[in-house]
Amino acid sequence: MFFYIDGHVRVYHGEKANLPKRFVSREKLCLSGTAEFWVNDQQGLPLMVVTGELNEKLKAAIEEIIPKIQEEITLPSKPTEPAFTIVVDREAYESAWFIKLWEQHRVAVITYRKNVKDKWDSSLFYNIETQIYNTNVTMQLCEMGTQLNGHWFREIRRLSENGHQTSVLTTHPELSLPETAVKMFSRWAQENFFKYMIADFDFDRMIEYGTEPVNQKRVFMGLHIVQNMRHLFNMFFSKCEEVLF
Repeated sequence: MFFYIDGHVRVYHGEKANLPKRFVSREKLCLSGTAEFWVNDQQGLPLMVVTGELNEKLKAAIEEIIPKIQEEITLPSKPTEPAFTIVVDREAYESAWFIKLWEQHRVAVITYRKNVKDKWDSSLFYNIETQIYNTNVTMQLCEMGTQLNGHWFREIRRLSENGHQTSVLTTHPELSLPETAVKMFSRWAQENFFKYMIADFDFDRMIEYGTEPVNQKRVFMGLHIVQNMRHLFNMFFSKCEEVLF
């Protein structure tokens, strides 16, 4: 089983709530709003949605979603076969976290690799004919093993006509090379779902004007980052004062 998981920002234009700002890719702006995390099937059809709390990130939402999916499925009997596989974008990228999902939940991940600086020899790529949503496509693909932070991953790259190499990382131990590429590059089906719902069903319309209190004791991941940055800035300015005065 394969699930596409991605966040969608519902922009807030009201005045009752002071919501944090988020980057809205479709607007190319940082705007106040709430984040919803959608789970779509292989055809891009919606299965589940989870509303994030304030500055909740995609990884935290996925960890909340996984038990909900596990309640509805039967685990495969084969120990090397994943319970299910999630396909996500770079927002959830963290190699150690991918290993954690496999070891704790037997959940495999397919995603784009970040910060790729090397290039593979173009002679290693070969043409593979496959289908993406009933459309025949030919892709130049290559697979190698790669080590990130002490963990081994399967890395698949697609060579474009202009020489660009798109890198895909996965923890799925058995999925074939063509199938891995197809699952990753079919992720636009979920993007099309968002675009279609916004254009034809007023997807972002506010459905109520109520407000809910926030748990004041909950610790959010962004807080320690802000505190660390403040500490670093204070150290920096102290050093500048020592040099200048």
